[in-house]
Amino acid sequence: MPDISLAAASRDGYVVYLDGKLQALGGTSASASAFGGLMALLQQRTASRQGNVAPTLYALAAAPGTSFHDISNGSNSVPG
Repeated sequence: MPDISLAAASRDGYVVYLDGKLQALGGTSASASAFGGLMALLQQRTASRQGNVAPTLYALAAAPGTSFHDISNGSNSVPG
């Protein structure tokens, strides 16, 4: 089952314009919005609606030489 992850840490957050100033925000809400933005860019580039992307992601995960990689050890501590 493919799982998509994007950065969610506030330490290296997403730059947003909020309340009249630039700020760095993090969290899963920020990364979910970032993925939505990536999908919007894909739709704009292809000039067509993408619909439910899940079946495509599952097919990519099952394909040989896939872009998905198992992460089976390590941590997400910062730094390193």
